[in-house]
This record gives sequence, structure tokens and C-alpha cells, in this order.
Amino acid sequence: MAYRVGEDVGPYEVLQALGRGSFSIVLLGQDRRRSAQRVALKVVPCDHLDARDSARAKQEALAEADLLQRLRHPHIVTCHEVCWDEARNAVWLALDYMDGGDLQGLIDDNRRSGQQPMEAAFVRRVLFAVGGALVYIHSQGVLHRDVKPSNVLVTRASKEIRLADFGISKILEATHLAHTAVGTPFYLSPEIVQGEPYGPASDAWALGICLYELASLRRPFEASNQLALACCIVQQEPAELPASCGADVARVIVRLLNKDPLRRMQLDEVVQLAASSSASGGGAAPAISAIVAGVAPAAPSRTLEPELPLQANIEPTEVVPRSARSARCHEEDSPKAVVTKPRSAFGTPIREEVREQRKMFRRRWPSLRRGLRSTLARATSSATPVHKLVYNTIVVCSHSEDIGEMSSAAESD
Repeated sequence: MAYRVGEDVGPYEVLQALGRGSFSIVLLGQDRRRSAQRVALKVVPCDHLDARDSARAKQEALAEADLLQRLRHPHIVTCHEVCWDEARNAVWLALDYMDGGDLQGLIDDNRRSGQQPMEAAFVRRVLFAVGGALVYIHSQGVLHRDVKPSNVLVTRASKEIRLADFGISKILEATHLAHTAVGTPFYLSPEIVQGEPYGPASDAWALGICLYELASLRRPFEASNQLALACCIVQQEPAELPASCGADVARVIVRLLNKDPLRRMQLDEVVQLAASSSASGGGAAPAISAIVAGVAPAAPSRTLEPELPLQANIEPTEVVPRSARSARCHEEDSPKAVVTKPRSAFGTPIREEVREQRKMFRRRWPSLRRGLRSTLARATSSATPVHKLVYNTIVVCSHSEDIGEMSSAAESD
């Protein structure tokens, strides 16, 4: 049974309904003990017909509350109180009330009224605030997995920006990788769409999508159905951003939307950027000092600890020219030798390495395609809709023009 206006939810009086999500209802509550304090009451009904579903909904809601109470960061919504209401068969959480709504509402309002996209200064503030919050939760071994504009809350005049809704967040285990395909389709990373293990880089991708939408009032990847959307995410590059978003913002967004998770911009770079801007007295964002104080370590490192196993498990193949192999072996015999990988100034492989990798892929593609399709065909009967989407994407991609050329080239070899 839902709570009504005027009723009590623990010590809070319900003032009005704020919104409704897929699994919860959000109400505006006022603390009867402190009349000046208002909270957002997130109510998760657990009155499903299936007892197992009810128990799972209760467990997930309590887990989200426990996680929010452990996370302490100026740009993450705080959970002040949580309670299981046995009479109502529901879990309620008392969260920070953000009276400015969410970023999705701001985007929709600007789009409907025909206004210009968000100013570059505001996009920078969102970048540093949400990026700093994600760096913090990743350092705690947590993935958000549902970063999107409707989960980024603001106060009036956008003075405060906070990340919310950790309902499907994932506490990473020993491998620091997740495998379950969850999230909102428009914000899924290429590695999730392709059914690969993923980590903090997927949250970075989703943040890049949010920033792109703020800077242009449109999504970088859109399609009429989920299969076409998956193909766009994996294969297409987004359109150029408008000049009004700022060159520095555009560069960051492009780096966050790198389809290779190993070469995607790491979010700790955002914090370091905020720290350097603050130290130099730059005005990149009004709240830079507060963000850095909340998340920047005393001695910032290049990579986050949770991402180290990811880099150790999936290392890019280095192809060394035949003429350089003997010289490299000689260098490695010396303890002072420093081996430099043949890469361009942007950190990408040189052209010869790319050619070698393509040749190897062409030789192996026919057998890989047969194995993937037969394995996924057996599993798709009991798979979730997202896994079926991945299977259909692989099938469609295997008949695309580029793959067809690779297959014919492999056969000719």
C-alpha cells in the first residue's frame, strides 16, 4: 500500500510525491523532529505476488541503503535513515532532498524551449563533481553501473551536484571486474554490449554520454530499436560537438567515449585536472576546490587501484618488428634498460602494429565466428533480453560488409 500525502513515514510527514521510478516511489518528507529539514523518501514496495521476488526487492533496497551510509562524499547523495515497514511491506530510505531536480529534467526543458545547450562552465562542474564521485566509489571497490542524467541531482541554481541511485551498483570482488549486463541501453559501454567483462571504465563511458548530452542536447548514439542501438555503440563514432561547449570539454568527452576501455580516459585524470586548475588559480569550475578536497589523494597516482587487475588481465598485444627483436633482447639483458612500446604521441599503436593485428584477426575470424554463434545459439534460449541483444548483435555484425571482407581475405590467404 502506497503512502499518501499527510501520512507519516517513520518520523517524516509526507508533503507531496516527487516522482516514480521502475522499482520505487520518491516522496517529499518533512522531519517532525526538525521542522526545517526536508528529505526525499525513497519507498521500495516489496509486496510482489512472488515471495522470492519480494525478498529480493527487500534485500536489494537494504543493500543500497547500507552502501549509501558507508559512502561519504560531497557529491554523493547521503542516506540519513533506512527502515523496513512490515505493515506496508516496503523499505523506505530518507535521502538528501535536491530541490533542483535532475539533469534529465534540465536537458528536457532546454530541448522543449529551443534553448542553447548547457554552458561549458556547467558541463565542467558536472564533469568534476560526478567524475570525482565515481573516482571515490571506484577506490572503495564499487561500480555504479547506471550513470545517466536522471541519476545526477542538482539543487536550485545548480549550486550542488550529487550522484544518486545506487540500486544496481556492484561491489567488485577479487578480479575487480563485473560480468552481468545491466544499465540503461543508451548509456551502455561497448564492452557491456559485446558481453565482455567490464570495470570502472564503463562508468567513465556513461559519464561521457551524459556530458555529450549536456553539451549538445542530444545523445551520441540513438536508434529505433535496441539491436540497431547496439551496432551504433560498437561501430559508429558520435557527431562532432558544437563549438559552444568549449574545446577542453570536447577533448575530454572524446577521450571518455573511446571504444577501447584500456585507452579510455581514466576518471582520476579528471580529479588531477581539477587539482591542477585549482592550484593554478584557473576558473574551470566554481566548485573545483571542494571537489579536490573531497576526493583527491595526497599523492595522486596515474591509475586507480581497482583498475590495476583489469590492465594486468587484458594487456594489448605488442607486435615488435623482426629487425628490432635482437636489439630489444640485448637491452633487456641490462638491468638499466628501459623498453619503450612503439606507440604514437596519442598512446595508440603505430600503423605497422595495427596491420599485424588485422592480419591475425582475418586468419582467425572464420573459426571464431562459428564458435561464437554456436555457443550463443545454445545459451540464448534461457538468456536475458540483454544477452539476446548481444547474440543478435554478433550475428548481424558477422554478416556486415567489413566482416565479410575480412572473411574473404582470410580464405584467400
